[in-house]
Amino acid sequence: MWHLVFTAMIDSLGGPVRVNNFLASLNLKPISNKNLKTMERRAGDYVEKVAEKSARLSALDAFQKEMK
Repeated sequence: MWHLVFTAMIDSLGGPVRVNNFLASLNLKPISNKNLKTMERRAGDYVEKVAEKSARLSALDAFQKEMK
């Protein structure tokens, strides 16, 4: 789940350089670009799984409402 936090932070702050600038302002160690990309990939996989599950549940719900 923490991967999503970093991915959201990357998107909202405007990229890896700004993320590391933000972390530096908090006196935290910077994160290498390689590790940031790894976190983004993991988060992307998680987001896809959640989206697929949500789509399936929505389709099932719509089908059940049509059958009533």
